[in-house]
Amino acid sequence: MAICARCTGLYAGVCAGGLVWALGLRRAIPGGLSISIAAWALVPMAADVLTQMTGWRESTNVLRLITGSLGGSAAGLWFFPLLSRTTGRIGRERSTEIGG
Repeated sequence: MAICARCTGLYAGVCAGGLVWALGLRRAIPGGLSISIAAWALVPMAADVLTQMTGWRESTNVLRLITGSLGGSAAGLWFFPLLSRTTGRIGRERSTEIGG
C-alpha cells in the first residue's frame, strides 16, 4: 500500500504518542493533552498542505514527515488517554452489571 510521507508521519506519530503516554507520560499528564493543544499541533501540517495546494511553494517529503509526525503524536497523546478513560468506564459499568 503506497502512502505519502505525511501519512507515514501521522501513523508513526500516533503510535509514538500512544507509546509515550502508556510508558510513562500517564503520570505526568493523566488526562492526556487537551483537544485545543492537539488541534494547535495540527496547524503546521494544515499550513503545509494549504501553501502547497495554493501553489505558494512545493513541500518536501522531509517537511511532510515532520509536520505529520507532530500532528500525529499530539493526536495520539489526546486519543489514547481518552480511549483509556472510556474503556475503563465501560469495564466498570459491565462489572457492576454482572455483579463483580
